[in-house]
Amino acid sequence: MPGRFTTRKPVTADLVLDSQNPRFVALDGPDQESIILYLLQNEGVIDLARSINSYGGLMPGEFPIVCIENGSSIVVEGNRRVCACKLLLNQNLAPAEFRASVPTISQTTKTAIRRIEVHMVNTRDEAQIVLGTRHIQGIKRWPSVSKFMFFAQHAEAGKTVNQINELTGVAPSTIKTNLRQHYFLKYILSLDCWTELEKQNRVNYTELHKKGVSRILRIFNTEGSSELRLTYDDSFYPNSELPEFGKIVEHIVRRVLNILPGSIEITTRHTFRQIRNDVQEWLPDPAPEPIATVTTQDQAPADQTDETHGPGGTPDVGTRRESRRVPEFYFENLVHGLDTTDRQDEALLAICEQMIKISRGGAFRHYPLAASYLTRALVEQTLKRHLRINDNTAFQRFFSPNRDSSLVQVLRHYCSTPELIPDRGMYRLFGTLFPNGRGIKDTMDLTVHRPDLLLPTGTVLQDWVSQGLKRIIEYLLQ
Repeated sequence: MPGRFTTRKPVTADLVLDSQNPRFVALDGPDQESIILYLLQNEGVIDLARSINSYGGLMPGEFPIVCIENGSSIVVEGNRRVCACKLLLNQNLAPAEFRASVPTISQTTKTAIRRIEVHMVNTRDEAQIVLGTRHIQGIKRWPSVSKFMFFAQHAEAGKTVNQINELTGVAPSTIKTNLRQHYFLKYILSLDCWTELEKQNRVNYTELHKKGVSRILRIFNTEGSSELRLTYDDSFYPNSELPEFGKIVEHIVRRVLNILPGSIEITTRHTFRQIRNDVQEWLPDPAPEPIATVTTQDQAPADQTDETHGPGGTPDVGTRRESRRVPEFYFENLVHGLDTTDRQDEALLAICEQMIKISRGGAFRHYPLAASYLTRALVEQTLKRHLRINDNTAFQRFFSPNRDSSLVQVLRHYCSTPELIPDRGMYRLFGTLFPNGRGIKDTMDLTVHRPDLLLPTGTVLQDWVSQGLKRIIEYLLQ
């Protein structure tokens, strides 16, 4: 429990903003400049500064809480207010793009905030019950991500749920719920499916902090946790026995964030049951219904069979239902077999890895032009490598230091040289895809050189794979 506090009036400029404050969900660094930038970008500090200036100082009754750590006066509660006062006193503390927005301070305000009244506590822990009461359960509640981080900081410092309860006054059930949600969110962000663009613009703490994470996490609650066989270990980290659990989570997050389109727009009111069809292919088959015993004279003979019934006329699940196939998006499961240490394959390896990333979760449908460019580069560089390894004479002819032949010439060489593709089935497939060096290649060229005539779509790209493009690429890369 907290000890007694004292009231002091330190110089505002000497107060240090707290890099450990749960409000700061994604700081670029622990320095004061990063904290000020974060508060300006995400926490409405300019509006607060204007309000303080108009009032002529801080409103009574709301004292920042400060403790001494390593000789510095750390603001463990009230960082927004202290930051606003610092900026009013010294506009140069703000990055250049924000300085013009900081109001010119009146003399009344300057006098009132040069020193501000604070409550001093002996340790950071003594402020925790105030933070728990005010920001977790009170009227000045933090957004969800900040609550998660508040409890995670204590848990990762080695405190048990009961110890956090004693320290903050928050119910153990609330602490456990927030810790589970925190580590589920960390699990989402840790998935390797997100492209760099997605991580920068959508799937990160800052953006989710702005939007709120309830739209995502709600779907994995209640009946969702049961169907996904979702459990949490002693460290509150999520687990599931479903082999495609990560892909299910990825797909749902993409739908919620509108990265992938769907038949309905997901809101905070949607539950897992309402979007179950979106991930049906990755869920286990439901248990078969019991088959009623036939007791009438119409019972079929024991040896009767047909297309939908097995012996005895009973439903034969093996013949009635197609085996469940996990959908594959474009090149997401590309197997390339490249040597990561071979510098000659470095560029091709990079193309393969980017193809995999842009394919995951169907993301290529949102960037079909970029995916088309990558696909053409993958075809060309794959053939170049395959020729270098299997027909060096032709390789030197097509790709000598002073020559870089067109793709159609290379494709025609393959079509007329069966020994380059010993597998007869693969050779026929190659000829189907690139007859006389054309076929899919012409479509790729149009998207690169004449996008005004042909812009690719996700359906067109997926058709390339359906026709066997990925299979022939994988064959040539092995």
